[in-house]
Amino acid sequence: MNQIFICNWGTSSFSDLKHLNNFINYLFSKSNLHKQNKTTKYNFYKRKVDNKFKTGFIENNEHSYSKFLNDLKLDSHTNFHNDLFYIYFIIVIDGYLITNLLNIENELISLNITEDLFSMISNNYFNGENDKFLNKINDIIAYTNTNSLQIINYISLIKNNDIGNINLIKPIEMKIHKILQEKYFNENVIFQISHNDQYDKPYHIHRLIHEKN
Repeated sequence: MNQIFICNWGTSSFSDLKHLNNFINYLFSKSNLHKQNKTTKYNFYKRKVDNKFKTGFIENNEHSYSKFLNDLKLDSHTNFHNDLFYIYFIIVIDGYLITNLLNIENELISLNITEDLFSMISNNYFNGENDKFLNKINDIIAYTNTNSLQIINYISLIKNNDIGNINLIKPIEMKIHKILQEKYFNENVIFQISHNDQYDKPYHIHRLIHEKN
């Protein structure tokens, strides 16, 4: 029943070292466009260290940022670029169906997706047949009713800011990041992070890529 829809938003390069540094600040919720808030601690990352990935939450963004920069030792923007993925998911865990695709208010269920990303998922996963996408969603709702699952909106789970929710959030983040790595494998990815502290945007993951000489 789990569904993860990945929308590849494309790749960008950096114009100079300042641009790259600004982007790294942005990754760690340290820029004017992306500032730390009470839920930055739920931003989940994978960081390559000695060709293996360490995973975790941004418990202290200043410390995480400083350590990342110290390990990276930036002296040039060349050979660096980044990509961005918007992701919608439906994941069953511990008797809950957790999703960012549906809103639940007063027991009423509604779609929570932008028009352009709906079209992208429809094209990439359902051959552009919108009805098939909508039927899949209806099947999932029927599945929750049949199996007495409680639907939880992921953004609400994050904003609830209950540390006990980490037991639901962590396995979801691990699963999404793993599938993204598998589907869009790039051996030169050195860092990727989901920005759960940006409520005004759909769930997304940024990746920083360092091409080897």
